[in-house]
Amino acid sequence: SPVDVSVTASAVYNSSAFAADFIFAPALHDGNYRATLPAAAVTDAGGAALVTAATADFFVLAGDANRDRTVNINDFSILASRFNLPGVFSQGDFNYDGVTNISDFAILASKFNTSLPAARAAHSVGSTLQRSASIAHSSDRAAIRPFAALELDRLDDDASLIDKV
Repeated sequence: SPVDVSVTASAVYNSSAFAADFIFAPALHDGNYRATLPAAAVTDAGGAALVTAATADFFVLAGDANRDRTVNINDFSILASRFNLPGVFSQGDFNYDGVTNISDFAILASKFNTSLPAARAAHSVGSTLQRSASIAHSSDRAAIRPFAALELDRLDDDASLIDKV
């Protein structure tokens, strides 16, 4: 069963994409997650709330640049090709400091040959987002109520689900 996770979420609303990006702090531990935004937490310019809650299933695995749930030579190749260059997570910037460097290599090395099994929940993990979950809304403007309304559950029973391969 899901376990509630206590984190702070900040949000940035992109009106041209009709999406809000939620950034979790502190960084989430490796695992499978489900973020739920209750329907009443978002309203459009006219005050109408979402019809239903919005959910996003996603996973976190430090060092997994290509998002295949395994930290291996493919992720090392990505990091190596961008070493000492500006980047984002998918380019090997695993500590989110804006540069792919030795600190990122240390993260990858600590997770090398590690994999994260898919969640055993009814819904499959489909989001490709790392530290954020995008919840789309079909209005040109949306008001997002206090971020404490964003519910975050860890779908894994415990951290022992992370396997060395």
